[in-house]
Amino acid sequence: MNVRFGYLYRDAGNFKRFGSVIFAVDGDVDLAALRNEIRGSLIDSGFFVAEEVGIPRLAFETHVRHLDHGWHEVEDISWTEEAATGGRFPYFLARLARSTEGVKEVLHG
Repeated sequence: MNVRFGYLYRDAGNFKRFGSVIFAVDGDVDLAALRNEIRGSLIDSGFFVAEEVGIPRLAFETHVRHLDHGWHEVEDISWTEEAATGGRFPYFLARLARSTEGVKEVLHG
């Protein structure tokens, strides 16, 4: 069983684009524990920068300076039978934690 990491990009005008990446998981893992690990690694329990964790950016093709930014949101984390498209989950989680450390430190001291 693999994990589907569903995420979205929402610009300042509230227009959205959705995407997902499938990660391989080793052994018997509790989905609630995975969700908690991910949430704990996010900025304000919900945000991250896709390029910094090695997954596709979902921003719109046309850049609108006053609406665009780099943050993405987690939409859903679920089990799937689909083949992995994003590598192994532990590596993704480590990249996610590293990518948000500095921002979380600035926001929360």
